[in-house]
Amino acid sequence: MDKSNSKNIWQWIIFGIYFIYFSVIRYFIVPFGDDMFFWGKWGTYLMHHGFYTTKNPVYIGGSSNGRYFSNWLQIVSMHHPLLEYIVFGLFSALFIWLLFKLTDQKWISLIVAMLFPFTLSVPFLNNSWLWYSAFVHYVLAPCFIFMYLLIIKHDFSASGPIHSVRKTIVTSFVTFAIALIGGLMIEHTTLYQVALGISVVVISVVVLKRILFYQWTYLLGSLASAIIMFSNKSYTVPVSYRSTKFSFVISKFTFFNMSHFWIVTLNIFVILLISIGVIILLIQKSQHRVIDFVWIVTSILFATYYLFMNLFLPKYMTNENYSPQGLINAIIYFDSAMSVLFVGYLLLTIFIVFKSKKLRAELLFCWLSCGFLIAPFLIIPRPISSREYFNGYIFIYLFAMIILEQIDFSFFKKPLSIFGSLAIVTLAVILMSKNIQNYNSYINRYNNSPVYIGATTPENKLPYPDLLPNRDRYVTFDSLEYWHKYTHTNFENRLIDFSYTDK
Repeated sequence: MDKSNSKNIWQWIIFGIYFIYFSVIRYFIVPFGDDMFFWGKWGTYLMHHGFYTTKNPVYIGGSSNGRYFSNWLQIVSMHHPLLEYIVFGLFSALFIWLLFKLTDQKWISLIVAMLFPFTLSVPFLNNSWLWYSAFVHYVLAPCFIFMYLLIIKHDFSASGPIHSVRKTIVTSFVTFAIALIGGLMIEHTTLYQVALGISVVVISVVVLKRILFYQWTYLLGSLASAIIMFSNKSYTVPVSYRSTKFSFVISKFTFFNMSHFWIVTLNIFVILLISIGVIILLIQKSQHRVIDFVWIVTSILFATYYLFMNLFLPKYMTNENYSPQGLINAIIYFDSAMSVLFVGYLLLTIFIVFKSKKLRAELLFCWLSCGFLIAPFLIIPRPISSREYFNGYIFIYLFAMIILEQIDFSFFKKPLSIFGSLAIVTLAVILMSKNIQNYNSYINRYNNSPVYIGATTPENKLPYPDLLPNRDRYVTFDSLEYWHKYTHTNFENRLIDFSYTDK
């Protein structure tokens, strides 16, 4: 067996283990809010009415929208938990595999990709990955984008474009399908798909001197999904949950007090990957310029500052939104300015550290993609939460992986591989253990107080409230019927069919 086949087999084994792990952990993750809302009668009502209704609009709120595929998938899988576990496990593993495949697939990228879910900042972990309602929108959508990026990566690489007619037809059908499905999940990724489809067509004309048919079908699928999504009447009906009217005052307040923490400050793992990676790359250069030393010092300053802030801020993260409470304005404004500078630092790093046009193009694409995906939430007043910025963060993580692949790790490959593997296993065990403890504590709490609803007292909180989207600050009305049926149905019966109505 050659090394290539052996490597592929090991990758299948690794991602198979990830599939099983995340399928199992899904069982123990305590559902919250929209999970039970879509499981209940309102979710079924919306599904049967095209996810638009004028009945009790205050209660429906932002649940009336054009996210047809992900809404449908959530409702169906919540009614059939076995499907829910498979979806969570499959797309968790697929996301990590695609993230890895979009790089040059070096061993360091495999380790860093596998660390992704375990190194997320707390707001992203509980508001995007561990919350099933958010997962089916914010994790599945980039998977479909990554699929297309993986296809076009082949065309813009040394291997050249697809020439086989049969492959071209199949690829064209696939790109149309992934664009159509991927565009019916979350609004900003739908718009991103359209922008990506147009950009690829334009770049193909410039670089390849022709446009491949499957690029047209992807653009067609993206436009079709955007039309279908935004045809939903809910986007023209004012509701308290959703506001798209620009307000400079509100946007400024949101950026200073909340969003810049989620976009930059709290993502310490990726900040350290980038800053340390830049430092090592510049040190390993054979010839040094003055700007190289300046950039090493700059990288050290950013790494030191954000390490300090991530040790300093947790005691101020006291609300459910994971935005600091009680900080003086001077710190808030200074950290906001540092966030803007760090974004500029990333852009300048592309041109200061790297000479290769290919690398510059890849890194610039990641930087621009991040900007495109987070920009809408910097100018609209509502909704405001960390999960809206998750898809932008993904591209900065890919940015970090590309940087790390340029480092010569030959001397440290074995110890780093061992350390990385141990870190992955340890973090996976810790996350599983915490969710199991939360699950058992929640069941016990419900059994002791089956009609409990409202604010959660400190003594009744789960052992690890940070793993819940609302930090276990309250129990919602939607959870009453869900947990009543859950605790009165055995595992075998609810695994296949777990509807809110009794049969």
